[in-house]
Amino acid sequence: MISIQQVENLSRLRSDDHLISTLYLRLTPDPRVHRRKLKDLIKEQEEKFSQENIPEEERGAIREDFEILRDFVENFSAPPHKGLVIFSSQAERLWKVFPLAQPVRDLLLLDHTAYVRPLVGILDGYRRIATLLVDRQKARFFEIYMGEIEERSEILSDVPARVKKGGLYGYAERKIERHIDFHLHHHLKKVAENAYGLFRAKSFDWLLLGGQSEIVPEIEKALHSSLRERVKKTFRMDVRARPHEILARTLELESEIKKEEDESLVKRLENSLGGEGLGVTGLQETLSSLYEGSVHTLLVEENFSLEG
Repeated sequence: MISIQQVENLSRLRSDDHLISTLYLRLTPDPRVHRRKLKDLIKEQEEKFSQENIPEEERGAIREDFEILRDFVENFSAPPHKGLVIFSSQAERLWKVFPLAQPVRDLLLLDHTAYVRPLVGILDGYRRIATLLVDRQKARFFEIYMGEIEERSEILSDVPARVKKGGLYGYAERKIERHIDFHLHHHLKKVAENAYGLFRAKSFDWLLLGGQSEIVPEIEKALHSSLRERVKKTFRMDVRARPHEILARTLELESEIKKEEDESLVKRLENSLGGEGLGVTGLQETLSSLYEGSVHTLLVEENFSLEG
C-alpha cells in the first residue's frame, strides 16, 4: 500500500549524474493495448535523447531502464489495477512500483528527479480509511487506501456468553452478569487502546465502525475523543467477514460519504450566492477571487478544462 512518506522521499530524490525514468501507464483489460502504448512512449523518448548530447554510458543505462520497464509491464497482471506508476534508475539502484486502483494519464519522462506531481494529485483525492469490526469477543482492524485493504491487527478476548442462571432472589444471575460485563468492558477498552495506537502510527482520516449492532455503540463510546470525531459511518457486519467483503462495504460507504460531502459543499455555495453572501460562480468571477487571494473553498466540475 502506497504511503505519503514514500512519495515525499521520492520528491526529495535527485541524481546529478544519472537520469531517472518516470512512467505513468493507464492499464486496460486487454494488455496488448497498454503494452503497445508503452512501446510508443519508449520510442518517443529514444528519439528525443538520440538527438541530445548524452554520454554513451548514460545512453546504455537509459536503454537498460526501458528494457526493464518493458519486461515488467509484459509480465504484470493488471486486474484489478487500472493504473501503474514506476520510478526507475538502474544506475541509482532505484526501482519503485505503485499499482493503482484508478487510471492515470500515459506519460514517460527522463529527468534528474522523479516526477511525482501527478501521483501527489491522485493521493490528494483519497482518504486513508480505517475500518474496525467488533463483536463481544473479537475485533479486527483494517486500513483501506486507494482501493486496497490491509489487516493491521486482530484482538481476541475471553468474554463469557450471557446465560440465564437461577438463584436466591436472582442474586446469582446478577453476579454472573456483573462478571460478564467486567470482561466485556475490558475487551472494549483493549480494542479502543489498540485503535488509538494504530491511529497514532497511521494517522487515518476516517473511521468506520462495524460489527454487532449492540456492541458498535459501546465501542464508539470507549474510543479516544480524537477517534470519535473521525467516525463517519457505523454498520452491521460479521467480524469474520473476508477482506474482499470488508473492502467492498468500505468502498460503498466511502462513496456515500463523498456524495454527502459534495452535496453539502454545493448547498453551502448556493446559500452564499447573492445578497450578502461571499460566494461567486463563473470562470471570470472565480479567477478574479483567486487573484485576490479571497478563496476559501474552490469547487471545480470533474474533467472541466478550458484553453487560455
